[in-house]
Amino acid sequence: MKEVSFITMCAFERSEKGMVFIMKFVFSKLKNISTSIFKLIDSIKNVFCDRLIKNINSSILKVLFIGLKFCFVLLLISTFLLTLYHSIHSFDLFYTGISLFKTSLFYIAFLFICSIGIDTIKKQV
Repeated sequence: MKEVSFITMCAFERSEKGMVFIMKFVFSKLKNISTSIFKLIDSIKNVFCDRLIKNINSSILKVLFIGLKFCFVLLLISTFLLTLYHSIHSFDLFYTGISLFKTSLFYIAFLFICSIGIDTIKKQV
């Protein structure tokens, strides 16, 4: 009986060491992938900021930033409602928080698209 438990313990230790090695290998590869993804995101951000945001009219930018602040406040309220849901467990609270979250994200995308569109229309006219 003791030999079986010893054999299973050795197998468990070996599999645990193997899992640790596999996890280290996977995390090292994920680190390399994540750094390349971050570099790609930075290059896209630089192109987006240089070509689009810096060339937009100042009045349009002012409206864009006010809208972004409003959407950020809505995101904070929805996050608060969703964290409150964990303690109260009310489905109405959950659906209100999710709806506010979706709405604010939609308006953020809408603000960016419309500000770029209105600016290009203004420049063409």
